[in-house]
Amino acid sequence: MSDEAEAIIRKTVSLPASTWQQIEDFQFARRIKKDAVAIRYLIDLGLKAEMERIKEEK
Repeated sequence: MSDEAEAIIRKTVSLPASTWQQIEDFQFARRIKKDAVAIRYLIDLGLKAEMERIKEEK
């Protein structure tokens, strides 16, 4: 594993207000201070869950 930090790529996304509210609720429940941290956490959770689902299908 490299000692160098992974490059950060910025993307802009549009979300329905209801989705944003769910993210804010998650962020508050987990006491996460920054929106970006909560969003990255949720993306990581979703990607891991999907990869597990794909493995189970095989």
